[in-house]
Amino acid sequence: MRHLKPILLILLFAGCEEYFVPNIDSVRPVYAFDGYVTNLPGPYCVKVMKSKGYNAEQPIEYITDASVTIECDDGQIYPLTHKAYGNYYTDSASFLGIINKSYRLKVVTADGKEFESGYEQMLECPEIEELTAQYYETKKITLDGTTYRDEVEKGLQVMNTTNAAAYTPYYRYECRLILQSQQHYSVEPAPSIERYIFRPYNSQGNLYIANAKDYENKHITGNQLYSTSTKMFRHADDNIIQGLDYEVRNCGEYVKVTQYSMTEAQYNYWEAISHQLESKNYLFGELEHQVVGNIKCTTDEGEQALGFFGASAAKSKIRAFGLHEYNNTVRTYDIDTFPDTDTVMIFEGVPKFAVTFSN
Repeated sequence: MRHLKPILLILLFAGCEEYFVPNIDSVRPVYAFDGYVTNLPGPYCVKVMKSKGYNAEQPIEYITDASVTIECDDGQIYPLTHKAYGNYYTDSASFLGIINKSYRLKVVTADGKEFESGYEQMLECPEIEELTAQYYETKKITLDGTTYRDEVEKGLQVMNTTNAAAYTPYYRYECRLILQSQQHYSVEPAPSIERYIFRPYNSQGNLYIANAKDYENKHITGNQLYSTSTKMFRHADDNIIQGLDYEVRNCGEYVKVTQYSMTEAQYNYWEAISHQLESKNYLFGELEHQVVGNIKCTTDEGEQALGFFGASAAKSKIRAFGLHEYNNTVRTYDIDTFPDTDTVMIFEGVPKFAVTFSN
């Protein structure tokens, strides 16, 4: 009987078990907007979304039934049409952004909420004076079987130079790359086969900004943009001709950098995002930079809205770079054509725009 008492107590408590469902705080959905107007040919896109709770199956809802318009300070109103996934587009035939004009976004949702951005002036953008590249290398430790060894990764760091003395000091950059490789396939006893392969690489997922106030006389020099490794532009596609030996040569990269002018408010928004992305603060630490947009709900002051609608003039520059294999010398090539493609291009002959990179 002495041993049965603890067992009876356990069974007693087990019989009184109740299920507990915690009351998890819900997150109020928040509307979010993203878009801008440029002086480049459209169409221009505005994305309209709404966030959901962190425990929702789909964390983002794309708003597809809103009324979206862009207004100019001269009274012109330009409607946008929804295409897919909350993306609304202007009519490129009837709307082109004009330098020194100011624009704002207006959105009316199906449930009657109205959102409006502040007016953003499209400030003139200077030319990109120069695109340059410099050699860099990074060292890392890799595990080779059971042995650790040092590995040096070589690459190119691309930079821009811009004289912003008579212009706004604030800029944002987008970079597009096309990686070229010439592949030589040995086919016996038939003649060997040559392929020129061009692979697009879009670095728009990265954020590059510059403040000319940080440079002497507002002359932006050595503003570092993206970097690429030799492994990237020497990558060979062995699926083109299965089972054949090949060598990769004549490698390099085509570069297209687009520079967008910004107002101070627009720059502060993207700078805060940049700091948030780079933040290494501890859990529950104080946020160093608050991301403050320019869009608000005009029908409900308590309705929060996220995002920024901007206007930016833009200038682009193209250039090609290669890296000498033996002495790590950077080679710069002037080009007339940027092979603007979103898919891999393969040529059996030498295309007219191909660069003979000196390796």
